[in-house]
Amino acid sequence: MKTDNTLLWTLGITVAVIVLYYYFFYNTDTLGVVGEVTQTVNDAINIVRGNRLTHCPYDKTTGLVPRDPSSLADSCGLDLETYSLARAISSEEGVSTADTKIAVGWAIKNAADQKYGGSITTLVCTGDGYYGIQKLVGYCSTAQDPYDGDAQVAAGILGGTIADTTGGATQFDRPKGENAAKVQSNRIASGAVQTNPTGDITPGLEFWANGRL
Repeated sequence: MKTDNTLLWTLGITVAVIVLYYYFFYNTDTLGVVGEVTQTVNDAINIVRGNRLTHCPYDKTTGLVPRDPSSLADSCGLDLETYSLARAISSEEGVSTADTKIAVGWAIKNAADQKYGGSITTLVCTGDGYYGIQKLVGYCSTAQDPYDGDAQVAAGILGGTIADTTGGATQFDRPKGENAAKVQSNRIASGAVQTNPTGDITPGLEFWANGRL
């Protein structure tokens, strides 16, 4: 009797598409269909991150998240600063290791302390006060919704239960697809010093302290 392998082929093709998608498009903040596709893939494969806290990824035509930060934070029962940090962590390194999320979260907090007197929300929003893609926000992306796990990291950082593992980093780069030497040169020229966060940091990330923001 011949076995029907249609379902197996379908599953195999689906997995292959997801892998290729992440390799070429994840975290690019490219406008178009990528924003919601990224969020949908997150929903499907990131069970370990827990539930998605809000359902408002960035608009595909403007690059902005079409709800104000306070209403999003209120809708999932988080204070605004915790939600903003969780959203930034999710958007930048949502599928990375826990140690990477901690390092990125601390770099964001340190930058907010240095530039805005501690206001993470001001740092990770546009001048008009909205979340969005990095091109519009400036410091980092807040284009994607956070999950329970991202909020736990953010709450630990802000609540003092998760220590700074970065040596005071205020910036982070993933110069994949860029001129890495130029990125490093620009950081050094700004007065930044490269740091080495402890833990299982996802390869390709560079962290910097004391540079201009």
